[in-house]
Amino acid sequence: MAITKQDCLILLNDLKAHGVDVKDAMKKAAFMKEVELEVIELINKERPFEVSQFYEKLRKSYNDKKSSLYKNIVKSDEVD
Repeated sequence: MAITKQDCLILLNDLKAHGVDVKDAMKKAAFMKEVELEVIELINKERPFEVSQFYEKLRKSYNDKKSSLYKNIVKSDEVD
């Protein structure tokens, strides 16, 4: 399971909504093929990892058919 470009954009939009300047990171994320470490570091620096909020954001995104990470988590839970 890996974080996708779409997942990064969702998290960056969340940061933007909280007043963080993510303009450069959004440009990088929008045009990247692979997730860049620099973008992940910015997300981690500006938004401490809160599992419940992250999972909820992914679930909401999944309901809008945007997050493959959530789909993989759900599949993993069903297999276990």
